[in-house]
Amino acid sequence: MNFDVFISYHTKSSAHITEAVCNALENKKIKCWYAPRNISGSYARSIVEAINKCKVFLLILNKESSYSEDVLNEINLAVERVRKGEDISIIPFHTSEEDISDDAKYYLGRIHWVDAITPPLEKRINELTSRISYILNKNSNQETKDDKQTLKSNYSATINNFVGRRGELRQIKENLNKYGKVFVEGMGGIGKSELIKAFINENINEFNKIIFAIYEDNLINTITKETYFKITDFFRKTDEHGNPENLEIYFQRKLDKINELTDEKTLIIIDNFDTESDNNLKDLLKGNYKIIFTTRNDFSSYKLPVIHIGPLENKQDLIEIFKNSYQLPINSEEENTIFQIINLIGKHTLTINLIASAMNESRIKPQKMLENLKAKNINISTNITHNLENYDTLYNCLHNIFNLSNLTEEEKHILKLLNLFPLKGISFEDFMNLCELDDGLTVNKLIKKSIITYNVVNDYISLHPLISSLIDKEMTISLKEAKPLIKNVAKKYAWNITLETVEKYAPICLNLYTKFKDFDVTEALDFISLSNFILATNNWSVTENILSTAVNLFEQDKQNYIDELIIAYGSIGYLYSVKEKNFFENKQYIQKNLDLTKDNPKYYKNHGDALRAMADLYLADKEYSKAKEYIEKSYIYLNKDATTPDNFWGSYYYVSSKIYKALKEYDKAIIDADKCYKYLFGLYKKENLDVSAAYKLKGEINLEQGNTQKAINLLEKALEIRLKYRSDNNSTVLEVKESLAMSYFKNKNYSKALEIYENIYQIIKDNFCNTDKWLEDIKNNINNCKKKM
Repeated sequence: MNFDVFISYHTKSSAHITEAVCNALENKKIKCWYAPRNISGSYARSIVEAINKCKVFLLILNKESSYSEDVLNEINLAVERVRKGEDISIIPFHTSEEDISDDAKYYLGRIHWVDAITPPLEKRINELTSRISYILNKNSNQETKDDKQTLKSNYSATINNFVGRRGELRQIKENLNKYGKVFVEGMGGIGKSELIKAFINENINEFNKIIFAIYEDNLINTITKETYFKITDFFRKTDEHGNPENLEIYFQRKLDKINELTDEKTLIIIDNFDTESDNNLKDLLKGNYKIIFTTRNDFSSYKLPVIHIGPLENKQDLIEIFKNSYQLPINSEEENTIFQIINLIGKHTLTINLIASAMNESRIKPQKMLENLKAKNINISTNITHNLENYDTLYNCLHNIFNLSNLTEEEKHILKLLNLFPLKGISFEDFMNLCELDDGLTVNKLIKKSIITYNVVNDYISLHPLISSLIDKEMTISLKEAKPLIKNVAKKYAWNITLETVEKYAPICLNLYTKFKDFDVTEALDFISLSNFILATNNWSVTENILSTAVNLFEQDKQNYIDELIIAYGSIGYLYSVKEKNFFENKQYIQKNLDLTKDNPKYYKNHGDALRAMADLYLADKEYSKAKEYIEKSYIYLNKDATTPDNFWGSYYYVSSKIYKALKEYDKAIIDADKCYKYLFGLYKKENLDVSAAYKLKGEINLEQGNTQKAINLLEKALEIRLKYRSDNNSTVLEVKESLAMSYFKNKNYSKALEIYENIYQIIKDNFCNTDKWLEDIKNNINNCKKKM
């Protein structure tokens, strides 16, 4: 039987819930497996086979299941698959307030428990169904490779407790259909984003694409981010040296491409467009797509519809919002008291949710809360505007609600950590792992209090911008508190850095640097690692600031931080080597490493590696005799230390082979290229980018020797590996293709050489800038192929 979801449950206590969940899922064409319904043959073997095949492991979690040996065994099998890196999602569906066993908490501590406690159960099951549908669609709909460029939708339908505002929803629809562009304006926290999500959910079938973006400093940053606006096979150009295309030029080019790929069936949302002006707004408004901005600011001067979102006026709608977060019974007299509370807090939607959650959590009765608010002189005017200077009373109210919520130190710690992440949020599991938090129950409590926003569909947690601002004001996070997050993000850096990891971690790294610019010497190495993600976004200035700070910190205490200073000098030297190929600055830092490590047996291997770096620098500058002089010295020092690591030797033989190749000493070049390959493959135990470089080098040596077929075989292998890690338009991929095309040409396979050269020409033309000379060379090669055919 083919199925997607394995349901683990305690038979006596949860059979009815299991059947209800299964029916809901199977009504959505999601096939489920659960015992005893699907048992075939041996009971134990059937369970094991089913867990090993499922894509989603759904646990109906209550006290009884958490103590069941059978259920715990099933959880263990699912967790083992996760540890092996297999494609499986574990979802606990938490159905009871009773305590859960420590064994279950051990397995499930860092996984979000989907709420099934808050009534009605039918609604919670619908949310669960949406979550599982999202997971299965996300995993199965890995966009198929297409010759056509497409702009990817990024919106995941959310389930929200939306109340009222039918008139505003109609206004948005009517104005969007008539004008195509709409501003939805109102004070922070009044419910603009939820209104837009409700509009999307009601009209989702009217659009082919939906892009939901959060405004980040300016429209250039927002539009150029792959996070929001991802176009297949469309990237920021670089020149042949890897220097990035001007960001404003890239923005205009990408906006033109978005216009080309969209029409009136595309909906773009720019959320939190909280700026007085943006120089690129007029350009964005020219497109054929439909677009909605949510904003605190006044954009009426643009002669487009501005729909003002003020406080809700309908008493029952307001009380319904309150009831969504307050589960205690309410009589008619208390409803009147609640309405007085709502009036005192300015009918502000976010504040209503927060105060209701605080009352629910603390079991505070409406009359007591009303007395507390009056005693603290809380009274927000319903006429408060979007201007920041008028937010003081609102912040004061939020501040008091936080106090009334009796936040624990653990809860405050979690909020401070989450405030280090971008406003778009992060997946629950990533947050728990990166921050080394073991108990997700505290996060769940903050979700129930409406302080943390939870998207049940994509499992993302985030903070509302107002709450984020309040945390900034009220809760200063220390470097010590952020240390686990800093260390764990730093560990995510690897030389095989990918677009995916850069998109995920670079914004966090920037936030950490912004918050902790004055990091101390004990954190400097981790910040060097963070800088690698930032460098990958071509943010040269921040990278340089981090590395310069690290160098200065280590230099202040050289004797105790020699090891760290060696790394810092190497990192900043590398920065200058890729930044406009700055020979002088790079050489300066390599020389500092040479001075730091000379005449000290402890650092012979480091001295040898710095000599290798200097040899590579002279090789790039075509001073081959100097390069040979330094590489020979490098070998002497590397060989003096029996602990020289394999990666040092791999790098040594790579540079050595390139130098001998440049000097046309091919026998030595091929011997060292073979040694380079053996060291690198032995180090990684797999074929990666470094191993690909060794294949490329061996191929090019054979090409120069005239061994064209052998060169083709080696370069084909180099290209195959490189394409696993880099996109087709990466300059290092094109370098391999150029060598491969030349190999085919010299092997007299002119049609194959022509095919590759034409491919290279088109990629350079589409993806690179300032490349007239490069294009001219490729065009000449194309013409040479045609002449030979």
